[in-house]
Amino acid sequence: MDSFKKMLFAFILTGLVTAPLFAATHSNPNQGIFTSVDGKVQVKTKKGHKTKTAQKDLTVFEGDRIITSDNSKATIRLFDGSSLDISPKTEFILSKLQKPTEQDKVIQFKLIVGKLLAAVEKLTTSKSSFEIEAGGVVCGVRGTHFSVSNDGQHHPQILVQVFSGSVYTIDVNGHHYIFNPGPPIKFINGSQIQTPNNPNNPSSLTTGLKDLNNQFNSSILINGQHTLSSVQGTIKVNVGTYLGY
Repeated sequence: MDSFKKMLFAFILTGLVTAPLFAATHSNPNQGIFTSVDGKVQVKTKKGHKTKTAQKDLTVFEGDRIITSDNSKATIRLFDGSSLDISPKTEFILSKLQKPTEQDKVIQFKLIVGKLLAAVEKLTTSKSSFEIEAGGVVCGVRGTHFSVSNDGQHHPQILVQVFSGSVYTIDVNGHHYIFNPGPPIKFINGSQIQTPNNPNNPSSLTTGLKDLNNQFNSSILINGQHTLSSVQGTIKVNVGTYLGY
């Protein structure tokens, strides 16, 4: 009986010691964690290790490629508290999961095919960013809830929809736009081909579209970091230079 108690005590003590270490890895920079997995989801690591089958609580890292099969889906919580819902038949890369300073964070994804739904924790500094690149279109936010889908074709069709907050996009021609909540916006071959409601009325907030180059030319400031800044309502938007993948 004494031996059993000693073994039980050792087991409990080990658990108490290792639990904080396990929990800490979930909030480390360069990492995310699967909070749910439904169906077959695979993770291909950047270092070329064997493909792993995703399961709840599996940690993923910068550079990993994630693939969901038919009728499969998953959710990843990132180190900053943001979450990413992954739809069936989706493939994307965790391009950047970085925390350069205590306040700054740089999070980027490359969507190859499928759909991602992002719920983003607010960015508190101008050097922070949260971006999804798909088919030549870059979508970035300043604290919002939005989705990006990519059909993965030779001439990719990208759909961007904003549910709350504000999203900026940079198309393949370098045009900058800001979208408010509204219907999906369509891009083909990296260029916008569809605007919601009345795109000819630049003062209408119902269009969900603000062209930083034309409509806000007088309020755009180009600083030493080559960042475009503008104010839309109460939201300040900073669009940084995008180097591509």
